[in-house]
Amino acid sequence: MGKSYRTIFIILFLIIFCLCKSKSGQKLSQKVMAKKIPDVILYDFSYEFTNKDQPVWILYSKKAEVFKDDDIIKVDGVHLLFYKNGKQDSILDSKFGEVREREKILSAISNVVLKTSDGSILYTEILHWDDNISRLYTDEYIKIVRPNGDIIEGIGMEADNNLEKLIIKRRVKGVIYEKK
Repeated sequence: MGKSYRTIFIILFLIIFCLCKSKSGQKLSQKVMAKKIPDVILYDFSYEFTNKDQPVWILYSKKAEVFKDDDIIKVDGVHLLFYKNGKQDSILDSKFGEVREREKILSAISNVVLKTSDGSILYTEILHWDDNISRLYTDEYIKIVRPNGDIIEGIGMEADNNLEKLIIKRRVKGVIYEKK
């Protein structure tokens, strides 16, 4: 009797193991199938947004994947040049990004660094640019280092692309040096 119970237990264990394995395999294949395939893949990609024939920003990237139905362009390796009155004003770099053309929103994702023409540097993990209102914004941690040594940190921010008009939403702290 002891051996037959053991055999039945082993058979039930193997059946349950196989069922669980096939279900997890189905979930994996469903995830793979759910991943969308881009309509177009472009290398050495550039995208220019203009206003009255003046460049507002130009995006350069190593690779872009275009998803027409979702109106998203996903890019690897963001290098973005902002312009003011036809002259380069600031530079933004990040590992990844997205452009939502209809919404006119550009998002920089992962290791985002914005360098302004006055030498200020912004560090964050996600930063959005909204062309409709010409504003940068994020809800993430930010750190701004000014050329005079000022350091400002906080959570969440809204600003122009040169960080001149700046609102930090919460947990603001920093070191501000007195002007001489």
